[in-house]
Amino acid sequence: MGYKNMGYKKLLYFYRRELYLKSYSKLSWQIRGFSNYQKLYTETYTSVEKKNIVNEEDSKKEFFKTIDEESDQISKNTEMYQHSLNDEKLKETLKTVLWKFKAPIRFSFAYGSGIFKKRRNDKKPMIDFIFGVSHAQHWHSLNLLYNKSHYSFLKHFGSYFISYLQQNTGANVYYNPYIQINDMIIKYGVITIDDLCKELTEWNTLYLSGRMHKPIKILRDEPRVKIAYNINLIAALRLAMLLLPEKFSEHELYSTISKISYIGKNFI
Repeated sequence: MGYKNMGYKKLLYFYRRELYLKSYSKLSWQIRGFSNYQKLYTETYTSVEKKNIVNEEDSKKEFFKTIDEESDQISKNTEMYQHSLNDEKLKETLKTVLWKFKAPIRFSFAYGSGIFKKRRNDKKPMIDFIFGVSHAQHWHSLNLLYNKSHYSFLKHFGSYFISYLQQNTGANVYYNPYIQINDMIIKYGVITIDDLCKELTEWNTLYLSGRMHKPIKILRDEPRVKIAYNINLIAALRLAMLLLPEKFSEHELYSTISKISYIGKNFI
């Protein structure tokens, strides 16, 4: 009885082994055939589509070459344009505003209709400033000491609260509006250099980065901000070229760049 059981097991073993070998052999031929097919397909694809791929790559290279050329031109012109004011008297007047602050200002620019007048207006407009500082709490503590009247009722909560409010709400900018300095009415916003560079390179809110797509006048420069500012302009140029049709005018390009901050508000 044991012999018969052993013979049955051996028979079953060899039967399964034969089926396995046949299946393996068939599978090997299928794999080999698939490999040959894949090789043939690859060769065919390469020979037929190679020209299209090359043309597409050439188009991409040409497109990005154009962008890079424009980007280089932006970098070259930025310093010349931003640091030049036709009215030297106005330039010096704007710089004297910075001297009224005892708290250190590492970076500053002026912007808005008070600087770039669109039409004649006898009424003196409010001039807008942005101050880039190293440490928000330290800066506000010094500014509260020398210019306490610039602040609203929040001055009673101290520099720590003001700096916390600045760095944890909105666009990380704290504004003091309607300040009279040297017969001018100004509004100044305070932001840390770190937050400003992050905004210019990452477009977290597109508030100041969008503002800096438009004309501004840099009054005091800072190396990190200078690099981030150029990155911001180049990114705006590239996005505008992607949004525009294949052919566009210079006016359409500048118009699209100026609208990026408004477009971005719908997606942030």
